[in-house]
Amino acid sequence: MHYKPWKNYREIAIIHRAYRKIVKTYRTRAQETEKYFEKEPCIDERDIDDERVGKRAIYLVFSFAPASSMARAIIAYTEGSFSHVAIALDGSLTNMYSFTITRGNRFSNIEGGFTYENIRDYRLQQILIQVNRVWINDIQYNRIRQQISVMAKIKNRTAYNLKGLIKYVLKEKYETEQKSMYCSEFIMHLLNGAGVEISGNGMEQISPQELADKVKKLEGDVVYLGRAEESGIT
Repeated sequence: MHYKPWKNYREIAIIHRAYRKIVKTYRTRAQETEKYFEKEPCIDERDIDDERVGKRAIYLVFSFAPASSMARAIIAYTEGSFSHVAIALDGSLTNMYSFTITRGNRFSNIEGGFTYENIRDYRLQQILIQVNRVWINDIQYNRIRQQISVMAKIKNRTAYNLKGLIKYVLKEKYETEQKSMYCSEFIMHLLNGAGVEISGNGMEQISPQELADKVKKLEGDVVYLGRAEESGIT
C-alpha cells in the first residue's frame, strides 16, 4: 500500500536534519553492532523446544541488515543493536510476521505494510539476528495467532507507519492504528492484545532495541545470536 505524504513540512525538515546527523555516526555504530552479534549463542539451537507443560513458545527475531542504509540509520538514532523485529509461532522460523518497507526510499513513494518473512531470506541477505524464545500460556498464544490471522486477511489494506515512526523520532505520542504500524509497534500491539504486558504503560510506540530490553523481563531465553546463514535453525 502506498504511503500518503502529509503537509507538515516542519516534521520532514526535522527528520532530514536528524538523518544528516545520523549519517555522520552510523558507520561507527554499525561496526559496534556487528561486534555484538559475534557473541556465542546461549544454547544449541538444535535443542529448541516449542512446548512445555502449560506453556507455548513464540519467537521474537531481532535483526540488523549491515547492507541497508536505513538499518544503519535506525541503530545510529536508537543507539541499539537492532533495526528490525519479526515474530514466529514456532522455532523453525519458516513463517515470520512483521511490518516492513517493501519499496521506496523517499517520503512520497514508500510502500509497505504487513509482510511474511522467512529465515531462508535472512540467510541470503546475510542478516545478523538474535532469536528470543518467550514462554506464554495457551490463551495468549492463541490470541496472538488469531491477531496474525486477521492481519493476513487485510494484508493488502495495511501500510507501513512512516508517519508514526517520525512521530516516535520526534517523541510525539499517538494512538496505534491496526492497519498502519512499523515493526516493533506491531509486535507490541500483538503482545498487548494477547495480555502479555511488558511496556508498563500500555504504549506500543517503541524501538526494536527498547523492545528487546523489555523482553528480558519475560520468561524465556536467547536461543541464537549471530549470522543467520550460520544458524542451525531449520
